[in-house]
Amino acid sequence: MLLRELVEKLDALTRVESCYSWDNSGLIIGDLNKDINRILLCLELTDEVLEEARGLNVQLIISHHPVIFSPTKRFVREIERGNLVYDLIASSIASYTAHTNFDMLEGGLNDYVLNLLGVGERRELYDGEDRPIGRVFSLPEPVKVSEFAKRIKETLDLPEIRIVAKSDRYVKKIGIVTGSGMDVLLNAQERLFELFLTGDVKYHQALDAMNKGYCVIDGGHYGTEKLFSEAMFTLVDGYLDGVEIIKSKVNVNPFQYLE
Repeated sequence: MLLRELVEKLDALTRVESCYSWDNSGLIIGDLNKDINRILLCLELTDEVLEEARGLNVQLIISHHPVIFSPTKRFVREIERGNLVYDLIASSIASYTAHTNFDMLEGGLNDYVLNLLGVGERRELYDGEDRPIGRVFSLPEPVKVSEFAKRIKETLDLPEIRIVAKSDRYVKKIGIVTGSGMDVLLNAQERLFELFLTGDVKYHQALDAMNKGYCVIDGGHYGTEKLFSEAMFTLVDGYLDGVEIIKSKVNVNPFQYLE
């Protein structure tokens, strides 16, 4: 399948037009006339992922985070250190991103995590721009924050988890924004839930949430988004005729945890 045809399908499937204006979703690097028969899925496109793609003879990498995010004026390959964008182009490997649009998407990353948790009925959680960046759901029965946090830790296979709340507090209605979503919680006009699951919670955000009486579970940015490849695979498997979909085996978590 030609890249131009594949991009049209992916754009429609992931609703690329719904991403935030500051985002960089969609095709970032690639020759639209190149034939694509093998795709690699990853959370973060790194040098290690590129090496994996080369070894697998992949022509396109789909990542959650954009390989180019901030404005960049030059792509010059240094002698001691490779430039990822330069090397992608030199390797004739295309780069496509499904970022904030995939978070909002029905059947996207938020929904995939909730499916793993066994959550059935849910509704969209909107941000200040009236965009459905998260989800809200209710548990069958109230549960202790600490118990639900353990469930999150086990389901997502997290090395650690942080809680902002009294651990013996009971909650039933829960909101989720995978990745970094504290702005959604702290800027909300009304409290739609009793517990909020997200990542990247900063100290002052946690303090603000505590002072407002919110309950927060911080599973980490990587921890709440590391299932992107599985989520995207579920979405595209069988949708792109004649194209093999491969999930990256590269671990991209920059943090290490001491026992």
